[in-house]
Amino acid sequence: MTYQEFLYKWNGKPCDFDGYYGNQCVDLANQYNQDVIGAPRLTGNAKDIWDTYPKDKYDRITNTPTGVPQKGDLVIWGAMPGNSYGHIGIFDNGNVNTFISFDENFPAGSYSHLQNHNYNYVLGWLHPKNQSTIDWSMKVDQVHNAISTGETAEVKIQNVKKIVNT
Repeated sequence: MTYQEFLYKWNGKPCDFDGYYGNQCVDLANQYNQDVIGAPRLTGNAKDIWDTYPKDKYDRITNTPTGVPQKGDLVIWGAMPGNSYGHIGIFDNGNVNTFISFDENFPAGSYSHLQNHNYNYVLGWLHPKNQSTIDWSMKVDQVHNAISTGETAEVKIQNVKKIVNT
């Protein structure tokens, strides 16, 4: 299953992967992890996955002011005011300032949906090692986003080179 197929299947629906605590962000991430990545179950609260992720299936990329995840990456937030568990979502598109991810239970109680975010409290993201599990159209989206930023032409070129070479 591709990310896009997963999005169509789950958008607007509750996902309770483990059958505990109702639909949580980690449930959607685990369903994606199983259906699209083919990886073992993610463990812990959302913020814990930053350390407990399956290292043979993902590369961990720390959030930086110029970093942008790729479509299908798992974005992980640390603890934040009013939420000591963190959050996890599936990156859809964005740039260095804001992004959209496929989320559940953000805001609290919401079913799976596309949600706007900034990078506040984002620890980083997990990038699947097996590129064949992610559509090539994702690179096109990333290049478009890199070109659409307000950065200088030199920075845009550097960002596009990073995307093409990954």
